[in-house]
Amino acid sequence: MKILHTADWHIGKKLYGRQRFAEHEAFLDWLLEKLMSEGVDGLIVAGDIFDTANPSEQSRTMYSGFLARACKVCEWIVITGGNHDSPSVLNGSRELLSHLNIHVVGKKCEDLTDELVEIKNEAGETKAYIAAVPYLRDRDLRQSVAGESEQDKEKKLRDGIKSHYDKLAELITDRSGMLKTPAIAIGHLYAAGCSAESE
Repeated sequence: MKILHTADWHIGKKLYGRQRFAEHEAFLDWLLEKLMSEGVDGLIVAGDIFDTANPSEQSRTMYSGFLARACKVCEWIVITGGNHDSPSVLNGSRELLSHLNIHVVGKKCEDLTDELVEIKNEAGETKAYIAAVPYLRDRDLRQSVAGESEQDKEKKLRDGIKSHYDKLAELITDRSGMLKTPAIAIGHLYAAGCSAESE
């Protein structure tokens, strides 16, 4: 199985006030060509599809147009929400896209199994499990407590993120362990203790 992993498209992002739709369109055309030329079975998009929580109509059209073309080229697509994305914008088309074998997880799910995507072949056999973790927001993981220090808030958030990933790892291990099915985990999050030249 050949998988192409990508993230941080930031469709609609401006550069010094300049619109970049032509550049984003060129990227999506290039990505589609790669899916075809490399014979990719599945595409993963791990967050920040859009640059803002309220993307323009042109940005949404570009996104949906790409998915309409890409689902004809690869067998499946998994999309998770990032910190720039609006969970409701992404999840708004979730049910419709599921019929095209496009799996969208825009926000933390109440039922953790909804973040576990099962990839099947035409015979209905499970080929892989994908733990599709969206960006986990503070409000998704903890409740505010009066008088809490910033350190306490930060620790509870970190503990909540770790707990979420641990529970999903346990679930995916239970499902894939008996069959020795490949398991993939994706997420969109900030990593502590890292340094980089740019975003």
